[in-house]
Amino acid sequence: MQILVSQSHLGTWAALCLCGLFGFTLVERVGWTAYGSWYAVVASSYLLRQWFYRARLRRHGPTLRTLNVMALLNTLTGALAVSCLPLFSSALDTIDLALLSALVVGWAAVTVTVLSARPRIYALFLALSLGSVLYAWYGHIQPHALLTLAASLFFGGVLLLNVCRMMERQQQSEYEHQKAITDSLTQLPNREGIRADGDANLRQGNDQLVLVLDLDRFKSINDALGYEFGDAVLIEAARRLHSIPGVKVGRLHASQFCLLASSQAETTDLIEEVRARFAEPLNVMGEPVDISFTVGVAVAPRHGQSMQHLIRAAAIATHAAQRVNADWLTFSDSMELNSRADLSLLSKLKDALSQNQMEMHLQPKVRISDGSIESAEALIRWRHPERGLVPPNEFIPFAEQTGSIRLLTEWMLKKALLVCAQQRAAGRPIQISVNISASDLRDDRLSLQAQELATRLNAWPQDIRFEVTESSVMNDPDTALKHLYALREAGFSLSIDDFGTGYSSLAYLQKMPVQELKVDRSFVRGVQVGTSSEVLLDSICTLAHRMGLSIVAEGVETAEEWAIVKRLGCEYVQGWYVAKAMPVETFWDWRQLNEPVIPPGL
Repeated sequence: MQILVSQSHLGTWAALCLCGLFGFTLVERVGWTAYGSWYAVVASSYLLRQWFYRARLRRHGPTLRTLNVMALLNTLTGALAVSCLPLFSSALDTIDLALLSALVVGWAAVTVTVLSARPRIYALFLALSLGSVLYAWYGHIQPHALLTLAASLFFGGVLLLNVCRMMERQQQSEYEHQKAITDSLTQLPNREGIRADGDANLRQGNDQLVLVLDLDRFKSINDALGYEFGDAVLIEAARRLHSIPGVKVGRLHASQFCLLASSQAETTDLIEEVRARFAEPLNVMGEPVDISFTVGVAVAPRHGQSMQHLIRAAAIATHAAQRVNADWLTFSDSMELNSRADLSLLSKLKDALSQNQMEMHLQPKVRISDGSIESAEALIRWRHPERGLVPPNEFIPFAEQTGSIRLLTEWMLKKALLVCAQQRAAGRPIQISVNISASDLRDDRLSLQAQELATRLNAWPQDIRFEVTESSVMNDPDTALKHLYALREAGFSLSIDDFGTGYSSLAYLQKMPVQELKVDRSFVRGVQVGTSSEVLLDSICTLAHRMGLSIVAEGVETAEEWAIVKRLGCEYVQGWYVAKAMPVETFWDWRQLNEPVIPPGL
């Protein structure tokens, strides 16, 4: 709109000056009356057009109605200017009339170029101006011919300048548009770009197959190796995806890509093509990197008739596949219902704490040597007023993704410290283990908050043992280790949970200021004498003991498993063979009735 108004303003005043100049040079030949009438009509039409541009266009914008009125006014202005020329026809010879007609028609063309910006209109005006120049040079040099020459050169230069400005703006506009639909990192179409391409295909009647691919473990790559390395992984992944024939590739956000193909393509064939592209490790900064994708699939028109709906459906399918550890899934209505239920649950998660819907349950850890119960693990439970007891795996992962996990950790720590303080005051001290997540380990306030809570509740820091997983430490090893040392210096004890399920275990185990190692239940479940699982469990126990760590065998469910972990030197057991997690009040009654815990037949 700014271009339209500025160009029309320039064209109007230039045209009025030029028309007035020509009329003045011819006034002696046609008379003031003819000149005045002609100029009044031309000036009125130009001023009316200019008023419309400024008053209406700025207020309502370039709508279809205003553009139509503008085109009509441009045509009317040029027609009125040319229709006044017969006033001079009796006083002008043919050449003079042609010259004046050329310039008036040329300026009428200028008004049209404000909307059209077509080079051929400029070319027409410059051709007419050139005719004026040639006539003034080779013909009879007369005052109005000289004025024609000067005006043609001057206003022709103005037009060329305006052409350059308009072309530059058009190129800038195209650049900005391209930038708006292109991902700056991978140079693939972004969400808007891939959506526009897909919608264009759908409008042409070409149904689409949409795949949303999420790069597995990308957050771990970013956190462990740095964002620069992660960006390089995305660039190389984008290059390989782009090499797949017959598909349009775009990057939606972060580690999520979108593939757009004809609905006639076989989904399994396309996914196999993707796998084939990543069969060989990526070469990133001289390092080999193995990557894989989890894929969600949506097909038009079955799952949507616009790219917005199709991408959303495919993304929901991707999340569903990640939830069940599947390589890929096709969207179904049940996935959307589950997704809505999850979102609804998440929206109520923050209110659950203030409304006392959360409960702390305790699962005992039994000392194998004498069956005493010196410690327990605190586990959070959500007693929803409508859904009943919500399993932790339905809200803990979402709490970690949204950052709400810190609120849950703080609540659990307060509850555990309060219980420990009460039991110590009653002469029945117990140590309670509290789990902390990767998000907690990135919080610089963790150690200070834990100390302040212990002081305020008159609790002993040594009555709390923080449990961390290997993977949570490996998300950001340097920061995590710094916070773990701060907790240890504050008097809290530390434990490695789910040992053996992470990576780089041996490399970082020696750096962690921990006192306990909890062997993951996957190593304990089903272990039998003389099997490879027993050998592996024995190796873990030997390693832990040589490092001065006590061992907790998790997931013990049978007497045989108890006997084996006892023979291998585990100090503590935890699992359903002893007891499930139970509310705090129930735990004290159970402890009083069952301590010491002596398994039958052992």
